[in-house]
Amino acid sequence: MRRTFAIVASLAVAGTLFIASGAAGRASETVDVGDNFFDPGRVKIHKNDKVKFNWVGTEEHDVARAKGPGRFFESGPITGTGVLYSHRFKKKGTYKIICTLHEEMRMRLEVK
Repeated sequence: MRRTFAIVASLAVAGTLFIASGAAGRASETVDVGDNFFDPGRVKIHKNDKVKFNWVGTEEHDVARAKGPGRFFESGPITGTGVLYSHRFKKKGTYKIICTLHEEMRMRLEVK
């Protein structure tokens, strides 16, 4: 009886740790940064999720917060296919993300 209880208790603790780690370390969303576009142009994530920006074009681009909650962030100019820049969004709200080098490059990010 004690052995069965110990196994059940261990499984319950393991299940709780699995659920807790999933809440704290959500999967990242990936946005492609191409020559004059973000894809997708609209993204919805949860608070504390990370967004990875993946360079797929050949021109120089950056990723910056133009509007939204929290502190300003900017990747700085990046050139090169396959380069990644990531940012964790810690505040709920709607963000306007832009490339400061190309005015037409804009995206919307909603953090719930």
